[in-house]
Amino acid sequence: MCDVYSSGVLALEIIKGKHLGEYITVLANSSTMDHHVQLSDFLDERLPYPEDRVNELLVFIIKIASSCLVETQKSRPTMQFISHKLSSMDAYAHLLFM
Repeated sequence: MCDVYSSGVLALEIIKGKHLGEYITVLANSSTMDHHVQLSDFLDERLPYPEDRVNELLVFIIKIASSCLVETQKSRPTMQFISHKLSSMDAYAHLLFM
């Protein structure tokens, strides 16, 4: 069985460029899926701010990854659901970068 929580943490740490620390607890206790995501809160400060089309994809990934951090394990998505969402994102990304 895949660890959905760890997958979410890893995805967010890759985007942030460092360990999330206490921010993980904040994400686990809030419903990021229902709120507007401030991309600047998640991005690696060493990198330039992304173009709009990359911005959209990052917000999509952040929302999915944040849903993996929900405190109650039964409320988290399955890896199959995550895989399906990321596959649909891949098709969307292909259209954006054509």
